[in-house]
Amino acid sequence: MPAVCSPPCKPANGQLSTVNCQLPVVRHALSARLSVIAKMIGDTPLRVADIGCDHGLLACHLAAAGHTVTAVDISAASLEKCRILAEKTGLAFVPPGGGPGARRAPLSFHLGNGLKTLDTPLDCAVIAGLGAGTIAGILRSARPHYAGLRFILCPASRPEQLRTRLRCLGFGITNEELVLEDRRYYPVIEAVGCQPPTGGQPASTADCQLTTVSSPADWLGPCLFATRHPLLPGLARTLKPKIEKSAPSLFAENPTALCELLKLLDEVSAW
Repeated sequence: MPAVCSPPCKPANGQLSTVNCQLPVVRHALSARLSVIAKMIGDTPLRVADIGCDHGLLACHLAAAGHTVTAVDISAASLEKCRILAEKTGLAFVPPGGGPGARRAPLSFHLGNGLKTLDTPLDCAVIAGLGAGTIAGILRSARPHYAGLRFILCPASRPEQLRTRLRCLGFGITNEELVLEDRRYYPVIEAVGCQPPTGGQPASTADCQLTTVSSPADWLGPCLFATRHPLLPGLARTLKPKIEKSAPSLFAENPTALCELLKLLDEVSAW
């Protein structure tokens, strides 16, 4: 079992760091969802932010794989869990301002809300395990600071609303995977954008309320549909009874959309 690094430095300007240590890196097993996220990020070393890092499994895995990672969370307790896991993993850190033997750290910690208070060059940001409304809010606030940034998103709930809101906010979905974990289906969405929709300004908060889904395809994911993802028929069969039960509230203003959606679910279920 690897030794534990020295205690962390006190938070300064939202940053938490530990002193330098040299330990063998221990790789921890990832869940199916986190494994797909790591695969989507790829092997080429990138500057990655893990927004809402929680336990830190993904952040530590990515850092151990050679990425330069910033673990971000609004909760100091969650960042502490991530830091403790990093110590057990054997990752090396440097204190703020460097010091004897200091070198570039593969993993740093930032206490803050999403990307609003983060001033770090990034290639990619991961937001996983949060609801669609929370993710949409983080993306909305990130637009001015990280235009064109690549996002990997794995919502814990209401992915159909997130897909609709991505278009509303000027993002394009470039890739999507589907994961079956603990009898639940989770999409992993790659989106790039942060640009205003063509011909207009970015949608306001009022225009992007998470109450409607503009396209039946958003329930299944256009990318997943286009590639005929092998898990999609199972998702369609799972969705249909839930949608029929919720139809009066979800489609009260657009019954035609309900008919189109149910037809689409039947089509995909029969693949």
